[in-house]
Amino acid sequence: MSGALPTRQEIVVLWEHTISTASYGEAETFADALVARLRPAWAMLEDRERILSEQCAHLDVARQHAEDQTTDLRADLRACAEALRAIYDFEKDVPKSVRNAGLLETAYAALARPGVQKALTP
Repeated sequence: MSGALPTRQEIVVLWEHTISTASYGEAETFADALVARLRPAWAMLEDRERILSEQCAHLDVARQHAEDQTTDLRADLRACAEALRAIYDFEKDVPKSVRNAGLLETAYAALARPGVQKALTP
């Protein structure tokens, strides 16, 4: 007998045959045969549940790693934005004759970016 599960129709036919022609012992034999056919599927189901559980655990680890990286990147962005703001503040107070206008414009544009604004918000 193969490891494949019996179809619903096969079970019905076997059960009807057993009920109509069998003694109690034959019905037990039928039940044992049916359970024997179903057992591999139960084991397969347990294996699939174990695999799914392992995959979920790996996803949880990956999600936590991504969250940690995101937190670290936000902290780095905040530090860079604060440094850029300090440069901008310093540069705008430098006399125009000495000031690097391109640097000031670049710093101002970078500080205006939404992600940088968000990073600078406590």
